[in-house]
Amino acid sequence: MREPLVMLGVIFIVVGVALTFVTFGIGIICAWPLIVVGLILLLIGAVLPPDGRPVVIHQPPPSEASRNKRYCTNCGREIPFDSNVCPYCGKDFRSK
Repeated sequence: MREPLVMLGVIFIVVGVALTFVTFGIGIICAWPLIVVGLILLLIGAVLPPDGRPVVIHQPPPSEASRNKRYCTNCGREIPFDSNVCPYCGKDFRSK
């Protein structure tokens, strides 16, 4: 949450509503943009992450099966982890 945006949004909404009441409802013609902008700022401020703090996405540790996967550098298909030759394209992985 970004507090400055939320506070600015609340101020805009309060000023827009106050302008409407002070002018006995006629001010809604001029005040509705203030209320709409205030609502937008309030929503943006509530949704955005705080300043200076990175958003951390937690990922589960790799499973045993995914650690034993290997892909051919030539054709890109999944091959057995201990193979020396790709069974699909014949690429030789042994050092020459």
